[in-house]
Amino acid sequence: MLPGVGFNELLVIAVVAILVIGPKDLPRVMRTLGRFIGKARAMARDFQDSFEEIARESEMEEMRKDAENPRAEVSPLSSGPPIPLTPAEEASLIDAHNTKVLEAEAAAMAHVAPADEPTPPPTSDNVTPIRGTRR
Repeated sequence: MLPGVGFNELLVIAVVAILVIGPKDLPRVMRTLGRFIGKARAMARDFQDSFEEIARESEMEEMRKDAENPRAEVSPLSSGPPIPLTPAEEASLIDAHNTKVLEAEAAAMAHVAPADEPTPPPTSDNVTPIRGTRR
C-alpha cells in the first residue's frame, strides 16, 4: 500500500471524496480509478519484464562467448589465485560431467553379455558344496 498513509489518512480521503464527488458518482469514479491503476501496473510489469529479458539475453550472449573462448586455455600451473566460477559456469561443468558419466555407463553396458542367454541349471557335477554341510 502507500507508505506513510495509515487508516486515519484513508478515512479523511474517503470523506473528502464523498463530499467533492458525491455518493452517486463515487462508484463510477472508483471503477475508473481502479482501471487506471490496473493499466499502470500492467505497463510497469511489462517494462520490468522487458528489462529482465534484455538481461537474460545479455547473460546468454556472455555464456556463448565463454563457451567459444573458455578459461581452460589458462595454464592450471600458472601462479595467482584461482578464478571463481559463476553459477552458470558451474552448472555447465556439472552438466558436462554428468553427460560424460552417462556416456561411460552406456559404453560399459554395451560390453555386457546379453541377458537372453540362459544359465545352465545346477547339477551335481557343477555344484560346489558349502563347507560344513553333508550330503
